[in-house]
This record gives sequence, structure tokens and C-alpha cells, in this order.
Amino acid sequence: MAGPLEREGEWRLEMKGGRMALNIWWRFMMVAAFAASVVGSVAELLWLRPRWLERRLRAQGFIGNRYRFPFGDVRDDAKLFHEARRNPMPLSHRIVPRVAPQLHLAWELYGGESKVLFTWMGPYPQIMTMDPEMVKEVLSTMFGNFEKPQTNPFVNYVISGVGSYEGEKWAKHRRIIGPAFHLEKSKVILFCFGIIDMDFF
Repeated sequence: MAGPLEREGEWRLEMKGGRMALNIWWRFMMVAAFAASVVGSVAELLWLRPRWLERRLRAQGFIGNRYRFPFGDVRDDAKLFHEARRNPMPLSHRIVPRVAPQLHLAWELYGGESKVLFTWMGPYPQIMTMDPEMVKEVLSTMFGNFEKPQTNPFVNYVISGVGSYEGEKWAKHRRIIGPAFHLEKSKVILFCFGIIDMDFF
């Protein structure tokens, strides 16, 4: 027959074993919740959000490629880029098929129907336009609607200027340098360059 001390020791072992089981169960639940959170975030980034953006763009009348999980058009763009580099460049001013073959193909496929289309850079759509009025409207806006792609923060330290500015800072610098590119001033500058070229010959 077991004495009171032995029974108390068995009870403590049972309690300790129960606590360990409960502790292991809580750890498993926390790991499972974390894994579900990560999977949900990745699914939202790489599948749900791009599909939602594609539906919204098509509803607004844009045309373009369908989103392909998980890289979009990146693989096709890389293949087109390598094929363009493999062939010799013809002697003409048509450099777009050589420099940006993915854009050239997109405009061949969709450009006849619309002057605005979209392609995919990973899970993010890139909207392209060939309409000069729309380009002028986007670049002259002061509301910050035109967002540039995010770059490496180190690049901003190395290269700075109007091309890397955003929002109010961009609008301010654009207003400052805008008059330098008016047509009359450009004609004078081109005339001066023409005179300099003739003096050298």
C-alpha cells in the first residue's frame, strides 16, 4: 500500500505532466497561428491583391496581360531582353525593340486598341501610356498622385535630384526648372549649339 508521500509525488508528476502537455499545446497553437499569419500575408501579397488590382484596372477600361502567380511578367521580360541582346541591332533609329523589348511587345499586342495599358512587375501592375496629354497631366500634377517606384535607400544617397524627389519637393523643383525648357529658350540654346558646331568645322 502506497503511503501519503508516494501518493503526493504521483499527484505532482501528474500535474507536471499535465502542465507540460498544456505548455506544448499552447506552443503548437502559437506556431500554427504565426504560420497561418505568414501564409495569409503571402497569399494576400502574391495572389489576392494582384487579382483585385487586375479587376479594378479592367473595370476602369485598361487592357493588359493577366497576372501570373507569383512573378507576373518578369520571366517573359527577361527572355525578351536576352533575345533582343542576342540579335545584332539594325542600322536604324528604331531602338525600342532593342532597349525595351517588353514594352515594344506590349504596345504591339495592346497598343492599337488603347493608348493606356498595364503589365506586371512581380505582383505590382505598371501602367503605361502613350497619350501625350495624359503624360502631361500626370507629370504636372501637384497632388502627388504620381508615385515613383520604390528604390533602394542607398541609391537616394548616391543619386539625388528632381528624378528622385516625391510630392511637394518634386512640385517645387519642377516649378523652378520648368522655365528653362520653354520652347523659345530651347530654340536659343539649339541655335547657340549650332553656331559652336559650325565654328569647330
